[in-house]
Amino acid sequence: MKDRITSAKIDPVTGCAPPAEVEYRGKGQYGARKRIAGGERIHQTFSSTKLARRWLDTTSAKLELG
Repeated sequence: MKDRITSAKIDPVTGCAPPAEVEYRGKGQYGARKRIAGGERIHQTFSSTKLARRWLDTTSAKLELG
């Protein structure tokens, strides 16, 4: 269950809802967040959904590989 419904916000650039871990924060701002071990979260702000998704993929891979 999600703690907040952020994916319901529509991205005005694409007209679609961003992925669950990406939040549209306003004009040209997309926040990405990733939960890591111990329940801690890391987050970063990007200028596009594409960059946020890339960061999430890279961060997930780094966490899995150690």
